[in-house]
Amino acid sequence: MVAYGETMPRGVLINLLDAALAVGLSTILTSTAVALTAWAQDGRLPAQPPRLPLLVDASSGLDRELKRASKKVFEAQSRLLAEVPVILMALRLLDAEVSALTTLSVSLPARTPHGDAYLNLLGEVLCGRHPASGAVLKALAEKAARIAELWAEDDPQIVRDLQAAQRPSHESVWRLARVLTALRGRKQTRKWFELLDACFLCNHPCGLVTKPAAAGSRARQETRHPTLTDTMLDYLVHLWVAYQQRKKQPPTVKGFFLWLCDRYGLYVHKPPPFQMPVPANLLRRNERWTEDRLRDLGLFVSVSDAEPDKRLLARFPTAHE
Repeated sequence: MVAYGETMPRGVLINLLDAALAVGLSTILTSTAVALTAWAQDGRLPAQPPRLPLLVDASSGLDRELKRASKKVFEAQSRLLAEVPVILMALRLLDAEVSALTTLSVSLPARTPHGDAYLNLLGEVLCGRHPASGAVLKALAEKAARIAELWAEDDPQIVRDLQAAQRPSHESVWRLARVLTALRGRKQTRKWFELLDACFLCNHPCGLVTKPAAAGSRARQETRHPTLTDTMLDYLVHLWVAYQQRKKQPPTVKGFFLWLCDRYGLYVHKPPPFQMPVPANLLRRNERWTEDRLRDLGLFVSVSDAEPDKRLLARFPTAHE
C-alpha cells in the first residue's frame, strides 16, 4: 500500500486499484503474446521478459495527429496479436504428440510452475533440432491428411491448405494449426481480443485503451486507441514516486518516461521500437501534453525550465516520506 499512500479517500483507492489491474493484467497478457511470437520465429522463448510497445496518447484524443499515430501503432501490434491463437494451437498439437511418445514421456521438463524449458523443447521439436522431431512431424502430417479427407466434399479450400501440410516439416505444423484455428470460427477467434479488451479495461475511466462503440463498420469498431486517463496517470505516478523513494533517488519526469517504456512498454517521449516512424514534433507535443496533465493533477513540480528540476510528487504521503 505504500505505493498509493498511507491514507486516502476510499473512492480514490478503488480507482487506483482498477488502474493497477489494467496495467498489470494487460502487461502480463501482452508480454506473453510477444514471447509466443518470438518463440514462433526460432522455437525459443526470449531470455528477457518482452513488452508490447504502445504509443500512449496523453491528449486523450484532443490532438488528432497524436490520436492517429497512437492508433496506427496499436493497429500494427494487433496484426502480431492476431497470430496468438494460431501459435497456441500449434503448441497444443506439439504437446499432444510429444506427450504421447513413450520414449519422451519420462524425460520431459516440468510444465509447472514455470514451463519455459518445456516450451523450448517443443520449439526444438518444431524446428527439427530434436531427435523426436521426425516422429512428431510425421504424426502431425498424417493427421492433416485425415482431416483433409473428412473435409474433401465440404470445403475444398481446407483440403488445398492441408495438402500442402502433408509433407512433414515445421511449415506443415503451422498450416495445420491455421486450419484448425479457422475451423473454430470467427466468434472463438474474437474472444482473444475480447480478453485483451477486458485486461486493458477498454473504455473504462481507469483503463488504458478506448475504442468506438458497437455502431459503425467492423473495421472502425476494432480500432483501439491507447490513452493515459487521469486515474491512470495518478496511479503510475504514485507507483513511480514510491519506487524512487525506496531507491532514495529523485522521481524525475524524464526517469518516469523511461520507466514507463522499460517496465510497461508505454511510450510517451520516444517512438516505440520496430514500428512505423513517429514524427519528433508529435512526440514533443505528447511530452508537453503529459507534463501539462501532470501539473493539472498536482503531480508535477517544476522549479525552473531545467530538466533536472522537473520532478513528480504523489498526491498522498507514503510511508517512505
